[in-house]
Amino acid sequence: MNESTLSILIKENLLFLTKKYNLSEAELSRQAGLPQATINRLLKGATDDPRASTLKSIAEFFSITVDQLLSHNLMKVSSFDTTRLPIYSLEQSKTILKRYNHERDELGHILEKREGTYLEVEPSISSNCLAFEVNGDSMWPQFIEGIFIVVDTKLEAKHRDFVVYLLGDSQQLTLRQYIKEGQDQILKPINYGYKLHQISKKDKFIGTVIQAKNDFRKVSGTNK
Repeated sequence: MNESTLSILIKENLLFLTKKYNLSEAELSRQAGLPQATINRLLKGATDDPRASTLKSIAEFFSITVDQLLSHNLMKVSSFDTTRLPIYSLEQSKTILKRYNHERDELGHILEKREGTYLEVEPSISSNCLAFEVNGDSMWPQFIEGIFIVVDTKLEAKHRDFVVYLLGDSQQLTLRQYIKEGQDQILKPINYGYKLHQISKKDKFIGTVIQAKNDFRKVSGTNK
C-alpha cells in the first residue's frame, strides 16, 4: 500500500467513525489526546505517513485495532457492530434548556454530555435517539437511579409509553409514564410519593423511551 492510498484509507475510515459516533473534530482530538491539527490533517487525507502512536491512540479510542483502522473492510464490518450513543444527564442547566427552540434534532447539540462515556446499542438504533442516565427515585422500581434509557425523539408517544418531557415552568427534563385520558394528557411517576403532572402547552415532548440498559462502556482519551 503506497502512502497516498494509506492517507485516503485513513481519511475514509476516520470520517466513517466520527459520523457513526457523532463526534466533532475537536471532540475526537480531546478524547483521543491528540492535537486537533493532527486530526484535521488525517480527516483531509493530508498525512501520508502518520505516526504509529497517533494511529494507536485513535484505534484505542474507538476500541478497534490499528489493522482495522487501516482496513478496507472497516465500514462493512462495523455495520454489524454496536453503535455508541453519547450519554446525557436528565439534570441539565436551565440556561442550556432555554436554548431549546422546538427543534428536536438540535437537542443533542446543546445538551451537556457526560465526558468520555457512551452507551453501546445495536446498530439498528435510529440516529434520532438520545441516551440519558436516570437520576432520582421518581420512577422506581421500573427505572432505578443510574440506569440508562434510549429515547427516540421521532417516535410519537402512545398511552402508557414512557417518555421524556421538558417541563415549561421548571425548565427541567423529566422521565415519566405518558397517560392519555380523553382530552387530558398526564405525566405519571411510578413512585407514588411524586405527583402527577398534567401536560400543558408550555411542556415540550423530547422523545419516547425504547430501551433501558445497565451496561455501558466508558471511553476516555489518554495523552500519548
